[in-house]
Amino acid sequence: MDRKFCLLLLTSVLLTAIAFGQGAAKVGHGTVSKDTLNKADAPDLLYKARNFIVGEIAISGNRKTKKYLIERELPFQKGDSVALDDLVSRFDLARQRLMNTRLFNDAVVSLKNFDGYQVNIQIDLKERWYIFPVPYFRPIDRNLQEWAKRGYDLSRVNYGAKFDYYNFTGRNDKLKAWFITGYTRQIEFSYEQPNADKSLKHGYGVNV
Repeated sequence: MDRKFCLLLLTSVLLTAIAFGQGAAKVGHGTVSKDTLNKADAPDLLYKARNFIVGEIAISGNRKTKKYLIERELPFQKGDSVALDDLVSRFDLARQRLMNTRLFNDAVVSLKNFDGYQVNIQIDLKERWYIFPVPYFRPIDRNLQEWAKRGYDLSRVNYGAKFDYYNFTGRNDKLKAWFITGYTRQIEFSYEQPNADKSLKHGYGVNV
């Protein structure tokens, strides 16, 4: 009788253990499925929060302007590690800085593509017109009334042209030339180079 009781007790324990094990397996499987569902909703958030590496920076539209002058204005450079949200705000800052150079009519800074956790950037520029010839015509008398009293004498007139050439060599430099003739004659040249040193912070000017 004791033997039968022990055998029955042992059998009950084994059945209970098996049932518990199956229940635990089901709960475990259910937990994994729930986590999987939670993770399915999370990638966008994780993707945005994760830091990315700045890869290639492609620049187009700079037919005249040197590339290194454009790169100097960017608040990011190749190899930087930056969060995606932060990168978008840097795009806006980069556009502001590029427009402040007064070299471009428009600047678009955008995300070109992803290469894993590397982001490639595209910068499209529209350069402004840099050459401005201005005609010059001026009587030497104090005013037009005085000139009229002299019968609009053309021998008492200075005439010629002023010539402004911005971004002369593509380095945001400026060349000015005056060619004046008539009553008096004048030739003047001036040149300004604001980015002469390696740091692109110091320059020089020449006037003749």
